[in-house]
Amino acid sequence: MGADRWLTYISSLRPDYNRQAPADRLYFFRDYGRFKDLVEGLPAGERIPLLILAYERYREFAQWKDFDVDRHFWISAYHILIGRLMTARLKPTAAEACVLLGVACPLSGHGCSPGQPVEIALRAFRNRPYAADLFESARAYREALEPLRAAEVRQARNALDLLLWHDVHRPARRCWTGRIQKALAAMPAEEATAWQWLLRNASAGLWNAGAGKTWTEEAQRRLAAVGVNRFLECVDQWFSFSGGERVQLSVPGSHVLRLLILHAGLANTARALPILARVSAVEWSQHEPMRKVVEGITRMLETRQSAV
Repeated sequence: MGADRWLTYISSLRPDYNRQAPADRLYFFRDYGRFKDLVEGLPAGERIPLLILAYERYREFAQWKDFDVDRHFWISAYHILIGRLMTARLKPTAAEACVLLGVACPLSGHGCSPGQPVEIALRAFRNRPYAADLFESARAYREALEPLRAAEVRQARNALDLLLWHDVHRPARRCWTGRIQKALAAMPAEEATAWQWLLRNASAGLWNAGAGKTWTEEAQRRLAAVGVNRFLECVDQWFSFSGGERVQLSVPGSHVLRLLILHAGLANTARALPILARVSAVEWSQHEPMRKVVEGITRMLETRQSAV
């Protein structure tokens, strides 16, 4: 068992650590190669259970109020172990990914970053719908990240917020896309899964670099799974705005709306453009995320009108 091998290994280091002068103990774990060798020697199936154990133990020792020698030893050891395991080729099951995300700690340094548990969980669900357990774990990790303010923490929180948008049985109260979440929650499971897959079609550089050939080809496949006619029917219902309404969008809601607009651009142009025209006439509470979108829709409309 990986846990047994780890405990045997780390216990063998404690006598050497305790013999060090207090000032030298800070540098005792500089030789991370020994941890690397241990991790590389583990069977692939033992790495995720050991990583989950490492997070649980790190949490326990981090809560110790007595800042003694043992506390520093165990916190440092588990921190480095987590970092080494994160660099391994981890392939958790969906169930393991949910547990891992739920027990994760927002660590930095020693090869760790706050976004790693989120990335691992998303990879485990790459070709399957998100599970209820994943949403619960995401909320737990989101809560652990809340007090922190580093840039990499904000990125991890944003990724979690976008993941949690897909928990459509908890629609947002102060975001226009709450109506979309309610509609998805009422759909048959197969159709709701197709919509979720379409609305997860985003790459890291999509909003900066634009929709390239690879994204467009994948978007067309996902759009076909929903059905172009069904897609336009739903978007037509959702993109309904009252006059003078100041529409609120959350950050993940803005992301979802922009994805819908991008996919609409691949659908039947004659049917899609009049629907998209409504978006360009709305006053958005968070103007900046939508400014470029509205400008793009306006250009599409102008191009369409000049071609007539």
